[in-house]
Amino acid sequence: MGLLFPCAWFKMDLRLSGILVMKKCAQFLVSLFVFSFVFLALVNSVAANSFEIYPSNSRLSFRGAMGGGNTAGTSIALIQTTGNLANKIYSVNAGQLMNGDEITIGDSTYVVATTSASLQSNQIPLASVLGSDNIAINTPVIHNASGPIKISVQADNINPGDVFFVYVQAASGSAALANDGLPDYDGFDFNFNAQIVCPSNATYVAEATPASNVSSLHGFSCAYAGDSALTNQSFDLYINDLINPTPEVGQSINNLGIFNFLVAQRDQAGNNIFLNSDYVGLGNAVKMTVRVAPQLTFKIEGVGVDATACGTLTTTATTGTLVPFGGIGYTSFADAAQRILVNTNAANGYVITAVETDQMSLGGGVCSGDGVSNTACIPNYSTPGIPLPWNTVSGNFGFSMEVVSGDTYLNGNTPNVTPIFTYTNGWSSFPDMQAGSAPMQIIENLRSTNGDVIDVCYRIAADATTKPGEYWTSVTYTVTASF
Repeated sequence: MGLLFPCAWFKMDLRLSGILVMKKCAQFLVSLFVFSFVFLALVNSVAANSFEIYPSNSRLSFRGAMGGGNTAGTSIALIQTTGNLANKIYSVNAGQLMNGDEITIGDSTYVVATTSASLQSNQIPLASVLGSDNIAINTPVIHNASGPIKISVQADNINPGDVFFVYVQAASGSAALANDGLPDYDGFDFNFNAQIVCPSNATYVAEATPASNVSSLHGFSCAYAGDSALTNQSFDLYINDLINPTPEVGQSINNLGIFNFLVAQRDQAGNNIFLNSDYVGLGNAVKMTVRVAPQLTFKIEGVGVDATACGTLTTTATTGTLVPFGGIGYTSFADAAQRILVNTNAANGYVITAVETDQMSLGGGVCSGDGVSNTACIPNYSTPGIPLPWNTVSGNFGFSMEVVSGDTYLNGNTPNVTPIFTYTNGWSSFPDMQAGSAPMQIIENLRSTNGDVIDVCYRIAADATTKPGEYWTSVTYTVTASF
């Protein structure tokens, strides 16, 4: 059940007539949820022969390095906050990373844990602890942001033999640097085997071996192999497995990185039919946090007379704090009910316990033992928590329960709220505090709920020797939520 936080308790009188006794207390627990949204910026033009670019992952990659002060066995990685172009330290702010990001530190893989505004810009929270071989200064810290890039093309005319080329900005250094599986600050990394996916139409053929870092561009192509000319064509190309660039050295975490794309359509002779340039802006995730307060609503309502509860008609009306049975005899039952309503966002649900101060006693006097031999007491029916059928009138007091409705989330049509028994099993009694009994759990729900409704039904009768007068007891219900 996790940590338990008693959040509310109510005390109520059950009597033939009487006054209200009610107490309430509450505690609160704050839970933190982090929602992350990725900011996407596109700068595109639309013309007769045109294209638009849609990266599925518009985040910048992360390429930093471990700083000083790291200790094996801790779950916070401290990174350097000063960039260094020669050492390929481009990312200097841990706020660039998001919860759940997979990063490599040296040769080991870690997962970024929950980030928060209280962390410093050089602190990366980890879901596991640092190993001793990952704590040295300048150990690389890498997160590759990658995803399919869609290029939507509008072409006025396509002739047999025409080829569509896509050129993506690559790192300006050596060919090896732009194709080493590590992110670069000034262009996309080819990641050894980036590929283009041509339109599903079989008449388009992808280039067998795309070119990497030719004039600081990665090149991809799809050739039209059809036999007849086409007009007014719209189709999508996809480039897979490129690694997104990192921020530039010294770039603010709030700034975008702008990167160039070229799309060309050429005829069989290599002449450009159109050649357009466009730009994609890649940025960092914008983390948005909100504190959600714990919610627990516990309410007891009255049930009117002649209402059906626990399979029988009530003979008296109740309120949320009083069950006035009124005059009773020994030839018939007096039946009453109250309705319990619970709502909570506690992830592990709640339990409700109940205990009575004593058995029903004349004037609130003490009932010793089981009360059977005392004509100034109305003894309890059955052992607490063990229901028995109760169809023959006897001089006892007892209760039963019925689930009216429950939150059925993730559980089909079956409510998850569970009483320890219901009226179909019979009737039982509350534990007796005067006799030294502890409160008994009567209801539980092991998950959050948006509306559990349970009827608690009360039954009483006297016997021929019960002394006349006013009898009463009190029952205390306590709800405990597990956040």
